[in-house]
Amino acid sequence: MEKVLSVSSIARIDEETVSQYGVPQSVLIENAASDFIKSLCLSKDSLIQIICGKGNNGADGFAIGRRLSNSGFSNVVCIQVFDVLGAECQRQKDMAVAFGVEVLGLEAFQKGKGIVIDALYGSGFHPPMDERGMSAIDAISGHPDVIAVDVPSGLSDQSPVNAPMAHCRFTVTFGALKPCLLGPFSSSSASDGPLPSVSNPGFPKKLMDCADDGIDLIDGSDCTLQEIDASAYKNTRGHAAFFSGCERQCGASILCGLAAFSARAGLVSILSKPGQPRFEGYPQLMSGLYCDDLSSFDAVGAGNGLDIADPASLELVDHVLKADRPTVLDSGAIRILSKIGPIPQHSRPLVLTPHMGELSDLLGIPDLKALSTALYIAALRKRAAELGAVIVAKSSVTWIACPSGRIHILWGKCSALGVAGSGDILCGIITAFLAQGMDAESAAVNGVLAHRLAGRLASDKVKWFDSVGLASYIGKAVDQLSRKRAL
Repeated sequence: MEKVLSVSSIARIDEETVSQYGVPQSVLIENAASDFIKSLCLSKDSLIQIICGKGNNGADGFAIGRRLSNSGFSNVVCIQVFDVLGAECQRQKDMAVAFGVEVLGLEAFQKGKGIVIDALYGSGFHPPMDERGMSAIDAISGHPDVIAVDVPSGLSDQSPVNAPMAHCRFTVTFGALKPCLLGPFSSSSASDGPLPSVSNPGFPKKLMDCADDGIDLIDGSDCTLQEIDASAYKNTRGHAAFFSGCERQCGASILCGLAAFSARAGLVSILSKPGQPRFEGYPQLMSGLYCDDLSSFDAVGAGNGLDIADPASLELVDHVLKADRPTVLDSGAIRILSKIGPIPQHSRPLVLTPHMGELSDLLGIPDLKALSTALYIAALRKRAAELGAVIVAKSSVTWIACPSGRIHILWGKCSALGVAGSGDILCGIITAFLAQGMDAESAAVNGVLAHRLAGRLASDKVKWFDSVGLASYIGKAVDQLSRKRAL
């Protein structure tokens, strides 16, 4: 797991590095500039326009310009956005000029040309943005090759995601990954695919090790799946059950069932309404009824393909919750939760897997983009604690919020996974893991890792696929993760 630290935590570490360890701010800036340049792959005759603000982020920009120019880059221009600069920023500008770097005003910016380095505002930015900053953001808007210094300008833990900000191809951040770089909506402003790069400009290891905001980035190395015992068989690997949903979306529960089998569940049942036609063509799936006693199942998944306008759906979700089995609620079941009121007390693991629209309903917040990252974190933590549930907020960057307040983040960015039924596959995987005895947090973490790896394996093999095709790669993904062979 990689530590994710808030902007305020990094600011505190920065201040203590200077005040307690005696490291001059200028040294941190020099290190940041050097590390930023190492991350670039540029031709020495490329036009490089560096948008420089007035604070330490602008100072980084001037230092980057000086170092590039001194390394033989022949077409480097620093664009000074503000007339008055902070003391360190002014010092870095003076050195850049002394080294022969051309410093021009914003009116000289060549829109759409060359590479743009965004050093306008750093992570300490607090909205609203002033007029000159807005003009700079407008100038680089739509540019195809913008690289951010620390964070895209206008983005911070405190700024609403729908506020004006730079949209960058890539970001080199300092100290640690920051939550605002990994948000479900804001991550696309920080990168067009790759995870932002992290550089430590000289913060002491002791300060970094002591900092903990309860957020981490997970990857395949964090998977806890084990190779299956050679003596295991169907009755020792858990019995998972799913509810068939409405007739026009009955395929959702079948996808859940197929995924559960591939995630090593021993038995899988699909429970239908009385009189509902039985699905054909899937002899491996057992059948039952909505009203069945759920105590015979090791885990249940509900909500997939559920018709939320049907009064029986509310009764079903209430029935599932009162049964107090290890449970995954997805899709329609999540939207119905608000109609149930306080959910019944439960002692067994409960996992909710909303996409962003369903999450909006779950949190009672109509426009999630109007939230800052800090408020998004607070809302997720509050709801997970209220429900006593692990919330898996699905998007290209998935956040897993635990009742304890811990948050795990998975950088997915696999567009091929954005296919109808992909969420049903994830529900099936997590339900299978619950059926095999995992706690809610472990089932969610292992589930999203297996789901992402399956998507990558399928994409590498066939590029684009449907959800049945995705399900066929779950077994291979689970096997690779359990053998610690995942990338």
